[in-house]
Amino acid sequence: MAYDIFYVSKHIINEHDWEQFRSRFPSAQKINNVKSFSDVKKKAFTKLFWMVWDDLEITENFDFSYRVPEWDQEYIHVWLNDTSYDGVGLFSKDAALSEKEFEHRFYVNKKEIEVVASIPKKFEIFNIDSYDEYLNAINVSNTGMFWIVFNDIIIEDSFKFDTYISHHDFYNRNENHLFLNNTAYDGLILASKNKLISKKEFDHRFLIDKKEWNIVASKPKQCDQYIISNHDDYLEALNSSHTEMFWGIWSNVSVTNQKIFDTYFSHHDKQSRTENHVFKNACNNQISFVNGVVLFSKNTPVSKKEIEHRFLINKKEYDIVASQSRYPKYIISNYNEYLNICQTEKQPLFWCVWPDIEIIDNTIFDFYFDPFDGKYDYDRSVNHMFKNKVGNEKSYISGVALCSPKKVVSKKEIEHRFFLDKKEQDRLVSSAKPYDKFIIDTFKDYEQALASSSTDMFWLIPPEVAPLPDFDFSLQFPYQNNYERSINHVFKNKDVEEDKYNGIMLLSKQLPISSREVEYRYLIEKKEYDIVASELKLYDIVFISYNEPNADENFAKLIKQFPRAKRVHGVKGIHQAHIAAAKLATTPMFWVVDGDAIVEDSFKFDLLLPKHDTDIVHVWLSKNPINGLTYGYGGVKLLPRDLTENMDLGRCSLDMSMSISNKFKVVQAVSNITAFNTDPFNTWKSAFRECVKLASRPVDPKYQEETEDRLTAWCILGSDMPYGDYALSGAIAGRQYGIDNISKPTELARINDFEWLLEQFQNPSPLA
Repeated sequence: MAYDIFYVSKHIINEHDWEQFRSRFPSAQKINNVKSFSDVKKKAFTKLFWMVWDDLEITENFDFSYRVPEWDQEYIHVWLNDTSYDGVGLFSKDAALSEKEFEHRFYVNKKEIEVVASIPKKFEIFNIDSYDEYLNAINVSNTGMFWIVFNDIIIEDSFKFDTYISHHDFYNRNENHLFLNNTAYDGLILASKNKLISKKEFDHRFLIDKKEWNIVASKPKQCDQYIISNHDDYLEALNSSHTEMFWGIWSNVSVTNQKIFDTYFSHHDKQSRTENHVFKNACNNQISFVNGVVLFSKNTPVSKKEIEHRFLINKKEYDIVASQSRYPKYIISNYNEYLNICQTEKQPLFWCVWPDIEIIDNTIFDFYFDPFDGKYDYDRSVNHMFKNKVGNEKSYISGVALCSPKKVVSKKEIEHRFFLDKKEQDRLVSSAKPYDKFIIDTFKDYEQALASSSTDMFWLIPPEVAPLPDFDFSLQFPYQNNYERSINHVFKNKDVEEDKYNGIMLLSKQLPISSREVEYRYLIEKKEYDIVASELKLYDIVFISYNEPNADENFAKLIKQFPRAKRVHGVKGIHQAHIAAAKLATTPMFWVVDGDAIVEDSFKFDLLLPKHDTDIVHVWLSKNPINGLTYGYGGVKLLPRDLTENMDLGRCSLDMSMSISNKFKVVQAVSNITAFNTDPFNTWKSAFRECVKLASRPVDPKYQEETEDRLTAWCILGSDMPYGDYALSGAIAGRQYGIDNISKPTELARINDFEWLLEQFQNPSPLA
């Protein structure tokens, strides 16, 4: 018969914890408000019974199946609670426990079982801000000790709240424990329900009788911060701040020393926490405590007059410059934005910065008219304009403005960025932003540039051109030159046959262009400059390899001579590999070099084609190292990028090049040696594939004899060359396979499946 299991608590058991326990042990019973051992044993029906306190978590492998022999039942059996024997116990109804034994879970007549049956639940955590909340925590906590986390501290990430004090440790379980809050013991507390903290101790966070742990568990929260313009703002901060001290930042200053916000006075330092602390402020070149940032104490309110004059009478001063008197700064794009600021801004002046200028003298924003100096009354009531630079020209047009809300200008003045009634300051503080640059290939690219450009004009650079090193992108037109800013400007590009206006362009947002103009790189309405700004980029080179033994060596040689070369490796399928190469390329045409190709030193990859030839597949000649033939097999290719990337895999030709375009051109120049004879399989495979093509595809009658001669040469020449016998074997087998399947495209397509080819090599047909 199983022993009774009692889940017990000196208080009301947490229902969530009870449900979890009962889900594992359905026969368990709960007992609330246990005062003595007899409260439990009188509930038992079995001679022995289990007692499980509600501050324990039972381990996964413990199942209460332990049985006590008759001769052993006089002892209380206790199991490990992590490392202490103050957890699960198995008791006899005949046992008698003293009040002290029961309280401390330390039994005189016991037998300790060295098995971990439970681990202590972590002490409960309470976020506490007031003494009443502390008193409530004592009443509701389900653990004999609990954590007090004050609302003005931040717990360190490294602190895990895993401190445990055994029930056997009577002294420490009845003590309050303090942990370091940065450097002071005024933060986290592990409080005992048996040792009441007085209100005075709580308010000062200074406990008379306590244990201090040299462990940094928390750091102080920064005090609340408020922007203060007037006495009402101060009163609002005084009433709403969650921290006993709070920062007052005057609305007309910018904080220049953020470190001051780390200032902290311990709760033990009651004097500092009841004082107001003032830091220095800079106004132009003058430094004083007027307008200085203040760390206010809720315990020492200040008067309306002190707030109005930004100068506190009773304060502690710090010789630290923490702020600078500054006017607010706005980026203004249109007249409505300007008017809204004039209507809402509380300061006497504000900075107006146009979106397409760059500030070259940031110290200008420290420029300030001391509000307590009457000689500046006039200056605070007018608009001020500073100089702006466009190219080599300096003027007050589109310059930074220091505006008075009392001196509102017209819409026309904002639109022309030139104020009629102003005070001119002979100081150059800004320059026109360089026009944005965009690589634009499609009309969608152009639309995105039009929408995202931060400047009224922007540069269009087609992806197929490269700007010349000496071309100057610093061309700019003054804001008042509306004609030049409202038209499109085009520059010459070194094209294949002649210089054309199809390269770099400076476009105006005021004169949008059409999709056709973007596509053809030709603008209808434009201003032409007889300046060569760009040249066509050399086409990308893509090296395609699979498992060729000499591929790494061949690519290393290629990239040493042509660093712009890229590589596609290991893509299964000839067509798929070429699609991957097209996606890697960025130019409208791209070169393809096969993995077994050793490129001739004289080959330069510098051909550029006129636009009308960019839909043609170009193939160069290659030398065959086995039979001495020189023709297009294995030669370097120049392919149209878009046509290659979008080739229809559903109707791919046996010859990959024919799948891309029906326009094909053989260039009568040798590009490389096709060094396919690197091992038996690769030699056989290459010969087999080429001879299937030669034997099976339709040939123009005038090239019939040339094709047959090539096929014959593959099948009879080169047996004395390295791996020559494998080349002959593959050629003969390929010729036969091509003849046998001449009208079977599905069978012929197998030659692009390298796994199938390996099977044919390893298990040759008897005819081969």
